Amino acid sequence: MKVKLFIIVQSKDIFNRLINQKMPVSAAYKIMKISKAVEEECAFYTKRIQELIEKYGEKDKNNNYVLNNGNVQIKKDLEEECNKEISELENLEVDLPDIFLSLEDLNSTELTPREIFILEPFLEK
Repeated sequence: MKVKLFIIVQSKDIFNRLINQKMPVSAAYKIMKISKAVEEECAFYTKRIQELIEKYGEKDKNNNYVLNNGNVQIKKDLEEECNKEISELENLEVDLPDIFLSLEDLNSTELTPREIFILEPFLEK
């Protein structure tokens, strides 16, 4: 299945929570397999974001990143280029295993409508 990277990143916390809950074995197996794939893609995303910070991040005279509201300040006149690369990264379609969860698989847990929205690509159609 193809899923945009930003959805995978958003789903990571949900899968981390689900992976620690007791549920039927078949559901647990599916969640474990999907979670492994999500972790791998999130590691790629984190590495690529770090590369973008190194490329576009503004540093002070002590070679420390300049922060603005807790985020690394982007070098002047490079904001648009940086935002374009971040957008391309987030919209990258990634191949994940064709493992889908049914709503029955998730019956033993509680999810918000927002979490179901994020998990939609992982649900059986």
